Amino acid sequence: MIDITAIDNHLGQHGQFNLLDWILAKNLVSYSNYEQWRYGKSSYLSPAMQLDKKQLHALIKASNTLCKKLKLCNEFQPLIAWDNQQQKSLKIDSDSTIQEAFCQRWLRPQDVPQLDLFMDNAAIVAENTLCNALTHRQFDVAHTLITTLTELNPNNPTLGEYQGLLLYSQHITQNTLIAPETLSSELAGLEDEVVPIARHVLRHGARDYLAVAWQRIARQQQGAPYNPRQPKHHASYALAQIPDWQSVSQVLLNDPSTFEHVELIARLADAFYALNDNAKSRFCWVLACERYPQAAEAIIEATQPMSVLPLWEDYCDANNDDWPESFFASFILAREPALLYQSEYFPAFNQTSTQLVANLMHKKLAGDDEINARQHIQHYSHVLLNMVMGT
Repeated sequence: MIDITAIDNHLGQHGQFNLLDWILAKNLVSYSNYEQWRYGKSSYLSPAMQLDKKQLHALIKASNTLCKKLKLCNEFQPLIAWDNQQQKSLKIDSDSTIQEAFCQRWLRPQDVPQLDLFMDNAAIVAENTLCNALTHRQFDVAHTLITTLTELNPNNPTLGEYQGLLLYSQHITQNTLIAPETLSSELAGLEDEVVPIARHVLRHGARDYLAVAWQRIARQQQGAPYNPRQPKHHASYALAQIPDWQSVSQVLLNDPSTFEHVELIARLADAFYALNDNAKSRFCWVLACERYPQAAEAIIEATQPMSVLPLWEDYCDANNDDWPESFFASFILAREPALLYQSEYFPAFNQTSTQLVANLMHKKLAGDDEINARQHIQHYSHVLLNMVMGT
C-alpha cells in the first residue's frame, strides 16, 4: 500500500509526511467528506475512508517503520476544526492508536523547527500560527497575526506574500458570486498569481487554502454548457484542481454533453483513475479514442495518462503504419475484454470497428462460438482482424 519511495516523494512535494495528507492524495477519502469533517459536521473521519480498521493499522505500522528508516523526526500535529470551532479537536477514529498516528507529522531533521537565537521566538511562532490560520480558513485570525508579525519582524521576506493571500481570501469571501464577464480574469488570476504564492509559503497547507477559491469558480460554472474553446470554463476543471475527484466524476456523469467532448471524456477518465477505478478509466479512453481518435491521441501524447499510456505505447510499437488511430479503441478491448463489463454505465460505441470487436470480445467472455464474429470483422477490414487476432 505504501513504500519508502512514496514517502520520500511526498516529503519532496509537501515538506512533511502525515497520514491524513497521504490518504487524501491517494483519494482514499473524498475531499468533500474531509471538508465536512473539518467543519465539525462528522464525529469521525475513518468511516468515510476506503480502508477498514485492519488496513488502517497495517498502514500505520508500515508508514512508521518506513519513516524511521528514512531517519525522519515526528512531532505532534493537532487536528483542529475550521471556521468558528477553532478550539475544537477533531477525531479520526475512536481507536486511540489510529487517532495518535494521524496526529503526528514526520519531517527531515533539517526541517524540524528550530529556535533562532538571534530573533525573538515570538516572530517564529506568529509566522507558523499565521500559516495555520490561512490553511484553516481562519481569515479574521490571520489578519490579526499579520499585524503581529509585521511588528515583530518587519523584514520578513514573505510578509508581502502573506498579505497578498489574506487580501485574496477577503476578496473571495466578500464576493462569492463572479460576474460572467470577469470569470476569465478571475480564473487567470487564481492560476497565475495566487496558486504559486500559496504553494510557496503554505506548502502542504495550500490545498485547503486554495480549495475555497476553486469551489467558488466551480459554483459559478455549475450547469454552464461546455465550450471547447474555453476548456477550463467547466465546473469539473475547477474541482479537479482541489483535487476533489469524486465531485469531478459526479459533475461529468450528470452532464449529458460529457461524451460529446473529448476533453470531458478524458477528464472523466482521469477522475476514475484517481478514484482507483482503472477499469472505468480505460473504458472512458475507449470511448474517447473511438469517437475522437485524433484528438484523443493528442491528449494522450500531451498528458501521458497512466491508465492508458502503457496500452498506447504497445499499440505504437506494434503498429506497422496501416493501423488508423480509430483502431486503438478496438486494440484496448482486444487486450482487455473484461472492460466490456463496464459498458452498462456508459453510452454505446459509435464506430463500426469498435462495435464489431466488442461483439467478438463478448463472445470470448461468454465462451461462445466466435466464427461469425470474426467473419464480420474480416468483411469489414482484414487489417482490423489481423490486429485483433495478434493482440
